[in-house]
Amino acid sequence: MKETNKTGTRFISCVLAVMMVVTTLTGIFPATVSAVTESDVGSEMWDNIYLDALAYTGYDVQAQKTNGDLFDTYASGATAYNTQRDASIYIKYGSGASGTETVSDSSTKTGYAPDLASFRSGGLVCASFVTYVLYNYLKNIKGIDVANDWGWTMPSGTKSPVSYYEMATTVWAKTENTTVITGYSQSVRNTSDYTKGCTFTATEDIPIGAIIFFNEVSDYSTLTLESSPAHIAIYAGEYNGKHFIIHVGNTRGPEITTIEGMSMANSADGKTGTPELVTYIIAYEAPEDEYGEIVVNKTDENGSALAGAVFTATNTSTGDTYTIGPTDSSGYAENRTIPYGTYTVTETTFPTGYTVKDSGDPWTVTVSSSTPHGDDKRVEYGNEKPCDSQTGRGRRRWKQQNEVEETHKKAGRRPAFLLD
Repeated sequence: MKETNKTGTRFISCVLAVMMVVTTLTGIFPATVSAVTESDVGSEMWDNIYLDALAYTGYDVQAQKTNGDLFDTYASGATAYNTQRDASIYIKYGSGASGTETVSDSSTKTGYAPDLASFRSGGLVCASFVTYVLYNYLKNIKGIDVANDWGWTMPSGTKSPVSYYEMATTVWAKTENTTVITGYSQSVRNTSDYTKGCTFTATEDIPIGAIIFFNEVSDYSTLTLESSPAHIAIYAGEYNGKHFIIHVGNTRGPEITTIEGMSMANSADGKTGTPELVTYIIAYEAPEDEYGEIVVNKTDENGSALAGAVFTATNTSTGDTYTIGPTDSSGYAENRTIPYGTYTVTETTFPTGYTVKDSGDPWTVTVSSSTPHGDDKRVEYGNEKPCDSQTGRGRRRWKQQNEVEETHKKAGRRPAFLLD
């Protein structure tokens, strides 16, 4: 009888131990939810230049899209952290880099690219990460000159939220197409337990890419804030009642979290151990007709994708040129920052094993709000495979379309497409 009691006791102890482990893990890992897809959040939140900038740092955005946890949240309010980050390309938290560092790169729009090695070595803080996105990545990789095109002068203190705040309130707020967002409110989530953080409610649309300023909470009972901004982040959109941001605020480096997570007292969800609340939001909204998009699909006569082709779009009025390509393994290449206008598009680099047969079959396309939903066209490229009579010429199909991507407006893109 005594032995039976011991067995029962051991069994109960094991059950309790398992329950304790499960309880502990529940606090670490997000609750089981359905995978978040593009249809859940919309194409603007799912695919934009700011997520592209995050991915460029080495944060595996695509892996989390595939897993469905890019915009998942922990019970405490922060996003599911990117556990698939490659340690060899990890950018740490640190003030060694300014965010403006570049290296020569002939493949980019300016001939320069962000110096990721400097970021990995010196680290980035919240403000220098914003500097990297606005004045380095967008300019050199996307061809968007924020200082000149938007009128958003870069602050002298590229690592200082205070310097950014002073520039935003005195210069940016007065520029064309810039909006200061005031339609939001915050309240303590649980008045008896301030560690539960605050709720954030927006009564006004906040554009993707808006700059969010936070102040530290000095007194949670009254929500009294420190006088100077302590943190800066980039707005990433709203889903399932949570407002997401892209930022650097802790040892994890660049990541996605939530505004609500930033207000968690004694929490590592946002800026480690420092609860903060939103105090200022400013956004640039590109005019609807500022940028378009050209997408090319390169195939052979049998419809098989051809990789490695590069195209040049030349504006017939200004002579400005824009590179499209090289095409990927699916035969696609795109440029998302084509100013509206009429372009002559020419294939300038041919797929491996192919050569030009004639002049390269240039074609003309107009990227404009006045030409939505253009007719499909199929024109053969002037390519051939030398000494291979069985291989025909490549071909392209294209469509102009500028009204179908409504959600790109706030991401700085109003595209017109050339599609298969």
